[in-house]
Amino acid sequence: MLRDGGRPDLDRIVSRTLAYGLLTVLLGLGYAAVVLGLGRLLGRNSSLAVAAAFQPLRRRVQGAVDRPGPRCGSGPPADPRRSVAVLVAAA
Repeated sequence: MLRDGGRPDLDRIVSRTLAYGLLTVLLGLGYAAVVLGLGRLLGRNSSLAVAAAFQPLRRRVQGAVDRPGPRCGSGPPADPRRSVAVLVAAA
């Protein structure tokens, strides 16, 4: 993410931000479509039951997203202060 001079590569940061934002919106819309679609298919007041049935899948996906790994070259995602410190120091 940093160029040779220590400056952040803004094009890459903006590109990734837009990509992750779009992915988040698409996943949210897909989840809502499935829950509402199955809710209509199964009948009245079943959207809550369908959403509850999807919780195990949602937890599994969230666990895969949250797993430790390098982010921004600064360590695991569970340490946001370190990530911010590295980006501030590079500025």
